[in-house]
Amino acid sequence: MIGQTTGKSATSILLATGNPAKQQKLAWLVEAINLSPTTPQQLGLSGVPEEEGGTHHEIARAKAREWSLAGSTLAIASDGGLVLPALGDRWESLYTHRFAGPAANDQERTRRLLELMEPYQGGEREASWVEGLCVADRGRILASWELRGGTGIISEAPDSAPAIPGFWAFSGLAACQAVLGDQLKAEESLAKALEINSNLSQAFLEDTYPGAMMEYKKNLKTAGLY
Repeated sequence: MIGQTTGKSATSILLATGNPAKQQKLAWLVEAINLSPTTPQQLGLSGVPEEEGGTHHEIARAKAREWSLAGSTLAIASDGGLVLPALGDRWESLYTHRFAGPAANDQERTRRLLELMEPYQGGEREASWVEGLCVADRGRILASWELRGGTGIISEAPDSAPAIPGFWAFSGLAACQAVLGDQLKAEESLAKALEINSNLSQAFLEDTYPGAMMEYKKNLKTAGLY
């Protein structure tokens, strides 16, 4: 649970997002290790840093850096998007959340995406998810990744199952459901890898947890964190 520690010596880590759905996913990720997740609201942080960068990796790094500075604490941030090769220049994964307009809700995003994909059939409807993830401490980047998951097929109609708040691209499109199972495997691996200590670095994680990092890189579909 957000705000509760996993032990007396748990280190506090800021979930660098104002999105409650992404906060829950990031909290689930870090609670598997000795970290105590906190939210911007709990620290009295009301501003939202601009999303600057040309890739999800760059944006995640910028988010983590800015949020960790604002809260003077350890912070974890993510940024991801849907990759749709068939749409070419008509689609940019960086704008997955905003492509249907700033006021669009999840149902409107799903409807608009199905409209864009309507001319395409079979393998032309392939999609994957790319996610950037970063951990920073008071402005210093500790470790970061950008990974792309496996490929799924965009369904031709919305899924009838209840939507997962904040994760419309998966809950709203039936053919993407298989992605979520692999995501859980990836998150379990990452939880093992993100053991925060004074020697934490990208090289430290790679050297200390090679199996976990390999599994994470192989299976990650979304963070969303996410």
